[in-house]
Amino acid sequence: MAAAACAAGVPLELYDALILQESQYRPFAVSPTGAVGMSQLMPQTARALNVSNVWDAAENLRARARYLRAQIDAFARYDLALGAYNAGPGRIREYRGLPPFRETQAYVSRILSRWRLHLALRNGGGFDPVGAIAVASSPRLMSAVTSF
Repeated sequence: MAAAACAAGVPLELYDALILQESQYRPFAVSPTGAVGMSQLMPQTARALNVSNVWDAAENLRARARYLRAQIDAFARYDLALGAYNAGPGRIREYRGLPPFRETQAYVSRILSRWRLHLALRNGGGFDPVGAIAVASSPRLMSAVTSF
Protein backbone atom coordinates (compact mmCIF):
# COMPACT_ATOMS: atom_id res chain seq x y z
CA MET A 1 0.00 0.00 0.00
CA ALA A 2 2.77 2.42 0.89
CA ALA A 3 4.57 1.76 -2.40
CA ALA A 4 1.38 2.39 -4.39
CA ALA A 5 0.65 5.65 -2.57
CA CYS A 6 4.23 6.91 -2.89
CA ALA A 7 4.52 5.98 -6.57
CA ALA A 8 1.32 7.91 -7.32
CA GLY A 9 2.27 10.88 -5.14
CA VAL A 10 -0.67 10.36 -2.79
CA PRO A 11 -0.19 11.14 0.93
CA LEU A 12 0.31 7.78 2.61
CA GLU A 13 -1.95 8.49 5.58
CA LEU A 14 -4.74 9.64 3.25
CA TYR A 15 -4.49 6.48 1.16
CA ASP A 16 -4.45 4.34 4.29
CA ALA A 17 -7.62 6.07 5.55
CA LEU A 18 -9.27 5.52 2.17
CA ILE A 19 -8.42 1.79 2.00
CA LEU A 20 -9.61 1.29 5.58
CA GLN A 21 -12.90 2.93 4.60
CA GLU A 22 -13.24 1.00 1.35
CA SER A 23 -12.41 -2.55 2.45
CA GLN A 24 -10.65 -2.65 5.82
CA TYR A 25 -7.74 -4.08 3.79
CA ARG A 26 -9.71 -7.16 2.71
CA PRO A 27 -8.26 -8.18 -0.68
CA PHE A 28 -11.39 -10.06 -1.75
CA ALA A 29 -13.99 -7.52 -0.65
CA VAL A 30 -16.99 -7.10 -2.96
CA SER A 31 -19.48 -4.27 -2.54
CA PRO A 32 -23.21 -4.47 -3.29
CA THR A 33 -22.56 -2.26 -6.35
CA GLY A 34 -19.88 -4.60 -7.74
CA ALA A 35 -16.71 -2.81 -6.64
CA VAL A 36 -13.97 -5.31 -5.85
CA GLY A 37 -10.68 -5.69 -4.04
CA MET A 38 -8.93 -3.64 -1.40
CA SER A 39 -9.49 -0.34 -3.14
CA GLN A 40 -12.97 -1.28 -4.39
CA LEU A 41 -12.48 -0.86 -8.12
CA MET A 42 -15.60 -0.79 -10.24
CA PRO A 43 -15.28 -2.97 -13.38
CA GLN A 44 -15.44 0.00 -15.78
CA THR A 45 -12.81 1.89 -13.77
CA ALA A 46 -10.56 -1.17 -13.74
CA ARG A 47 -10.84 -1.39 -17.54
CA ALA A 48 -10.08 2.32 -17.92
CA LEU A 49 -7.00 1.91 -15.70
CA ASN A 50 -5.83 -1.17 -17.66
CA VAL A 51 -6.04 -3.45 -14.62
CA SER A 52 -5.67 -7.03 -15.79
CA ASN A 53 -6.45 -8.69 -12.44
CA VAL A 54 -8.57 -6.75 -9.93
CA TRP A 55 -7.98 -9.51 -7.36
CA ASP A 56 -4.22 -8.91 -7.36
CA ALA A 57 -3.90 -6.68 -4.29
CA ALA A 58 -0.79 -4.85 -5.49
CA GLU A 59 -2.26 -4.12 -8.93
CA ASN A 60 -5.58 -3.07 -7.40
CA LEU A 61 -3.87 -0.67 -4.98
CA ARG A 62 -1.53 0.79 -7.62
CA ALA A 63 -4.39 1.48 -10.03
CA ARG A 64 -6.59 3.12 -7.45
CA ALA A 65 -3.73 5.26 -6.13
CA ARG A 66 -3.20 6.54 -9.69
CA TYR A 67 -6.94 7.18 -9.96
CA LEU A 68 -7.00 9.11 -6.67
CA ARG A 69 -3.97 11.15 -7.81
CA ALA A 70 -5.83 12.02 -11.02
CA GLN A 71 -8.83 13.22 -8.98
CA ILE A 72 -6.57 15.29 -6.71
CA ASP A 73 -4.99 16.87 -9.79
CA ALA A 74 -8.37 17.46 -11.45
CA PHE A 75 -10.13 19.05 -8.47
CA ALA A 76 -7.16 20.50 -6.50
CA ARG A 77 -8.88 19.70 -3.20
CA TYR A 78 -8.71 16.48 -1.22
CA ASP A 79 -12.36 16.57 -0.18
CA LEU A 80 -13.48 16.89 -3.80
CA ALA A 81 -11.03 14.19 -4.92
CA LEU A 82 -12.50 11.82 -2.33
CA GLY A 83 -16.01 12.80 -3.40
CA ALA A 84 -15.05 11.97 -7.00
CA TYR A 85 -13.61 8.64 -5.85
CA ASN A 86 -16.96 7.82 -4.22
CA ALA A 87 -19.61 9.40 -6.43
CA GLY A 88 -17.66 9.87 -9.65
CA PRO A 89 -15.98 12.97 -11.07
CA GLY A 90 -19.06 13.83 -13.11
CA ARG A 91 -21.05 14.37 -9.92
CA ILE A 92 -18.41 16.76 -8.56
CA ARG A 93 -18.56 18.79 -11.78
CA GLU A 94 -22.37 18.63 -11.87
CA TYR A 95 -22.74 20.01 -8.35
CA ARG A 96 -19.63 22.21 -8.53
CA GLY A 97 -18.52 20.67 -5.27
CA LEU A 98 -19.48 17.73 -3.13
CA PRO A 99 -22.87 16.36 -4.12
CA PRO A 100 -25.61 16.52 -1.48
CA PHE A 101 -25.71 12.73 -1.19
CA ARG A 102 -25.66 11.58 2.42
CA GLU A 103 -23.41 8.63 1.53
CA THR A 104 -20.79 10.78 -0.20
CA GLN A 105 -20.83 13.46 2.50
CA ALA A 106 -20.33 10.82 5.22
CA TYR A 107 -17.69 8.99 3.17
CA VAL A 108 -15.57 12.11 2.71
CA SER A 109 -16.00 13.14 6.34
CA ARG A 110 -14.95 9.72 7.67
CA ILE A 111 -11.83 9.55 5.51
CA LEU A 112 -10.72 13.10 6.29
CA SER A 113 -11.30 12.50 10.01
CA ARG A 114 -9.28 9.29 9.94
CA TRP A 115 -6.54 11.06 7.96
CA ARG A 116 -6.36 13.88 10.51
CA LEU A 117 -6.08 11.28 13.28
CA HIS A 118 -3.25 9.49 11.43
CA LEU A 119 -1.41 12.80 11.03
CA ALA A 120 -1.90 13.70 14.69
CA LEU A 121 -0.58 10.33 15.82
CA ARG A 122 2.39 10.55 13.48
CA ASN A 123 3.20 14.02 14.78
CA GLY A 124 3.31 12.95 18.42
CA GLY A 125 -0.32 13.48 19.29
CA GLY A 126 -0.38 17.22 18.71
CA PHE A 127 -3.56 18.16 16.89
CA ASP A 128 -4.73 21.52 15.61
CA PRO A 129 -8.32 20.99 14.36
CA VAL A 130 -8.51 24.27 12.44
CA GLY A 131 -5.12 23.73 10.79
CA ALA A 132 -5.91 20.10 10.06
CA ILE A 133 -9.10 21.03 8.21
CA ALA A 134 -7.21 23.56 6.09
CA VAL A 135 -4.45 21.08 5.36
CA ALA A 136 -6.87 18.26 4.54
CA SER A 137 -8.65 20.37 1.96
CA SER A 138 -5.57 21.72 0.20
CA PRO A 139 -2.98 19.58 -1.63
CA ARG A 140 -0.46 22.45 -1.57
CA LEU A 141 -0.74 22.91 2.20
CA MET A 142 -0.65 19.15 2.77
CA SER A 143 2.47 18.86 0.66
CA ALA A 144 4.16 21.60 2.66
CA VAL A 145 3.19 20.05 5.99
CA THR A 146 4.28 16.51 5.14
CA SER A 147 7.51 17.39 3.33
CA PHE A 148 9.64 18.19 6.38
